[in-house]
Amino acid sequence: MATFSTAPPSPTGGGAVINGNGDGTTGTTTPPGDILPPSSNGDQPIGDVYASSEAIPCDSRTRDLGIFDGYHGGILTKVRLCELDMPSSGSEDGGKARVNSRVSGAFASLVDAAKAAGLNPSANSSFRSQAHQQALWDANPNPAKVARPGNSNHQMGLAIDFSMTGTGSTSNCKTISGICTPSVHSDLYDWLRANSCTYGIRQYNGEFWHFDTLDDSTRSCGAI
Repeated sequence: MATFSTAPPSPTGGGAVINGNGDGTTGTTTPPGDILPPSSNGDQPIGDVYASSEAIPCDSRTRDLGIFDGYHGGILTKVRLCELDMPSSGSEDGGKARVNSRVSGAFASLVDAAKAAGLNPSANSSFRSQAHQQALWDANPNPAKVARPGNSNHQMGLAIDFSMTGTGSTSNCKTISGICTPSVHSDLYDWLRANSCTYGIRQYNGEFWHFDTLDDSTRSCGAI
């Protein structure tokens, strides 16, 4: 497992700023001095995951990407994002999944454990900017399918959509006890169901690929 302790290079090439939206648009910028020394964050989410995480350092197994504009309940909230040592094909992920520093230890521990179990987890999507969530909503303005802009846990860096056969389409769900499970068997899904709760992470019942840190009746983990 690689350990990251230095700031990533600026997308401008000069090391002056980091794009705060993560989507190539103009947004809040973060000077390199705002990168915090890494910390050992344990394997559980830290505090109120919907509060600002500007002052929460990234777990030492991740890389500090700086401060971004997060959203919860339609309200802008500054979040520190951390890059996991797990590949992602997400359009805003830069090749690796990124999560809120408050959950960086939890997700890093989950990824480590999955790899130790012989799996090769990867993501389809992790953090999303407001512009990205807006584009998804504009393409499918159905709250049963897409969270309204400003209201997705992806926008707070609290969620990861894991790559599995059929990820992204509920037509690929096999519903068991009200929970969407993959219609094509997935060792990764079985492992995540059995182990994610250990790290305070759960499946969104309507999507077999979506795991986040929300704990309510719409989330679950363990045997079905």
